Parts: sequence; structure tokens; C-alpha cells
Amino acid sequence: MLYRAVQAKVEPQVVELSATNAPELLKGSALVVDAFDNVQARAAVSQAIRAASLPCLHIGFSGDGLYGNGLWEPRYQVPQEVPGDPCDYPLTRPLALMLSALAARTITDFFRLGQAHDFELTWNDLKVQYRQ
Repeated sequence: MLYRAVQAKVEPQVVELSATNAPELLKGSALVVDAFDNVQARAAVSQAIRAASLPCLHIGFSGDGLYGNGLWEPRYQVPQEVPGDPCDYPLTRPLALMLSALAARTITDFFRLGQAHDFELTWNDLKVQYRQ
């Protein structure tokens, strides 16, 4: 879908990302999308893309599964470590699917229009907000 919309290709890499290898792995990217589920990888991505001045969209959701967002650097802040598994919640899959759809729209707008919109989704009222 993304290729048809903006001719962007995704190049997956099967390697464990760390603070040491993140700069090399992310170098030359037209866009970095961070959807990691751990603080260490999120911090490594954030540090590497800031140093390289790369555009990056971070997407994630809260530990209680009731809130999710997509934030662009430099507005993103690495979250604090929380106990438990935020994915161990009955409605995690539908929330993750909605966040993925919002991220796809945001990524398409970035490539087609040059616009980087932040977004947030609150699960209890199914409210979506976009901000530039």
C-alpha cells in the first residue's frame, strides 16, 4: 500500500538494534519509524536519528492500553520503563491496528505533502487528534 501511494520501499533488517549499531543501521534512511516495545531500543533510535538529523516517527501505546500516539522528533521523549507487559491486554491488537492505520496515513502525508503530523488516539472515546 505505501509503495503504491508514494513509491516508498521498506527495507527490513533482521538484527538486534542497539545504541552501538543504530547509527550505522539507520544511516541514509529517508524516514525512520520506531515502533519498538522496549525503552532501550527506543532510546537508541532517538539518539541515532537526532545525531544524524533524520526524520523519525515514533508510535506506541500506554501500559494500560487505553492511549496511543505517533510523535515526530524532536517532540518525542523516550518513556520511562514500566513494569509488566503493555501487550498483555485484551484490546491491544485492535489498538495496535488503529495506530498502524494512523501511522500509515501520517507516513503517506510525510512523503506526498512534506507534512509531519503528530497524532493521538484515546481508546475510551475513540477520539483521534492530529497536530502539526
